[in-house]
Amino acid sequence: MLLENDTSPNKTLYYLGSEVMSVLSNFSDDKVDFFDLYQKVNEKEQLSMSLFVLVLDWLYILGLVQQNVRGDLQKCF
Repeated sequence: MLLENDTSPNKTLYYLGSEVMSVLSNFSDDKVDFFDLYQKVNEKEQLSMSLFVLVLDWLYILGLVQQNVRGDLQKCF
């Protein structure tokens, strides 16, 4: 899933991670609600909730997002 040999590269974690980071950078606040972020990303690129969570996991592993105590996502870039 990281790099697919498929004809739809827009479903790879690299591409979707860049889309999530692009949407995150448009928010003026560093903290974003999970569902607000999902809605904004889904407007740009249609993806399932499970794929969205997988992308967030990928960005968390890379140290680009984290979750605060209230459950909001916080960008780290």
